[in-house]
Amino acid sequence: MQEIIKIPEARIGLVIGEGGKVKKELQKSFGAKLTINEDGTIEITSDDGLNVYKLKKAVEGIARGLSLDIVLSLCDDAYDLDIINLADVLGKNKNAINRYKSRLIGTDGRIKKIIEKKTDTDIAVHGHKVAILGKYDDVANAKSAVEMILQGNDFKTVFAVLDNKLIDR
Repeated sequence: MQEIIKIPEARIGLVIGEGGKVKKELQKSFGAKLTINEDGTIEITSDDGLNVYKLKKAVEGIARGLSLDIVLSLCDDAYDLDIINLADVLGKNKNAINRYKSRLIGTDGRIKKIIEKKTDTDIAVHGHKVAILGKYDDVANAKSAVEMILQGNDFKTVFAVLDNKLIDR
C-alpha cells in the first residue's frame, strides 16, 4: 500500500533529522518506507496498510511540532493523533487565527499545559493547525477542550467540563 502526503517544506528537516536519524527510526518503528521529496511530498509505502496509516500520522505529528519520542507512541494501537485545522473552524481571517492560537496556548504556554495535564495528551500548535496526540478518549477530551476555547468559552468553564469528564471515567 502507498500513501502520499504533503507537509510544509520548512518542516522536511524535522522528518529527516540529523544524518537521517529521525527518518530511519520512523521507518524501523512503523515498518514502512519513507521517500521524502524537496517539495514537501512524502511517499509512505508498506505491505501493511495499518503501518502506512500509523506512519502517516507520525509524520503529520512531527510536521506539526511533536517530538519523535512522542509520535513513536503511535506504534501502540491505543494511541491516536487528531489534527484540528483552525482555518476550518475560524475561517481564513489571519488575525482571528492568531488571536485564538494565543488564547489556546496562553501566557507562557499555561493553558496548553493545563489541557495536556488534565487529558494526558501532547498538544502542538503550528501554523494554522493544532495536533493532539494521546489515547483515544484522552484525545477526544482534549479536542473538546480546544474546540470550546475556539468557540470563545471561558477557561474556567472549559476546565470544569474537563474535570467532569475525567470524573465520569
